[in-house]
Amino acid sequence: MRYIIFLLAATSLLTACGISNVKVAQYNSKKPIPIEVANIVSMDERSCSVIYNTNSLWIIEQHCSSSGDRQGIYIIDSSGVNKFGWFDRPFNGWAWSEGCNTKDDCYYIATVDGHGKITGFTYKFYINLSEGYYKVIIKDSNLVVTKKSITDHPS
Repeated sequence: MRYIIFLLAATSLLTACGISNVKVAQYNSKKPIPIEVANIVSMDERSCSVIYNTNSLWIIEQHCSSSGDRQGIYIIDSSGVNKFGWFDRPFNGWAWSEGCNTKDDCYYIATVDGHGKITGFTYKFYINLSEGYYKVIIKDSNLVVTKKSITDHPS
């Protein structure tokens, strides 16, 4: 009972502070993408990028670039466009090469402050027979993994 009361109090406190968790799913709209996204992902690069969106939040995984300098994760929020390296380069490469089982099997839960800025996220995935998550915070302009869990299901 104390645990439930604590959870309710913690949730109320976070909401009062303007912190929320928002699901950011793969973008599959037929609508044109905004110019900020188009500046990151050209038409030629759409086949090697994954775009996630909800309302005014965008997370873009850019996997192609001839020189590699544009590869990484881009976050577009109230603070503008921010580019980051991969949060786990081997995992990010594996996830890209294998692909999610369905579009709904990979998504982000973004932690958003009261000003609309993403301060961290949890990346949830189900790829082949593996599922799990990476919990990541943004610290000093870097993506820092604070926790991860990967479970391989037998076939």
